[in-house]
Amino acid sequence: MAKVKLHTGPGVFEVLANVCRNPQEALKQFVENAADAIDQARTEEGYIWLRLEYAPGGNGQKQGTLRRIAIQDNGIGMNQEKMNQVLHRIGDSEKLHLALRGEQGIGLLAFALIAQELHLASTAEEGSPSNCLVLKRPWLKRGYAEIVERCPVHEHTQ
Repeated sequence: MAKVKLHTGPGVFEVLANVCRNPQEALKQFVENAADAIDQARTEEGYIWLRLEYAPGGNGQKQGTLRRIAIQDNGIGMNQEKMNQVLHRIGDSEKLHLALRGEQGIGLLAFALIAQELHLASTAEEGSPSNCLVLKRPWLKRGYAEIVERCPVHEHTQ
């Protein structure tokens, strides 16, 4: 596990507040990031898979509160070095120069509007174990993040 200092560009939280005014816009940021990853991979058959899991409902409700959001794509992926680089460039994203959908790398921080923590599991090479970038809402003020090699919770190789 690597502990990483989160570096943000000037005014990134103000930009985040304007881009993500509600949970649906925060979720949209994650889908756009997945679409960007597919564009960068230049794959013929790109896909984005979105799954919402709810806790069982109570008091006669059919469904309870949203418990987990999972978004999966077959985009370019990231290795541990790339995850570290992304954390050091939020607000100063390379996407600005690539004409992609993302907004200055702030989609990564959008999780704070809809969840207590984010686990971004990714592998940059088919067949290699995934790394997991972990952000928690309380960590944001301290500028703290973790990158876990071979995350046992999110182990995958594609």
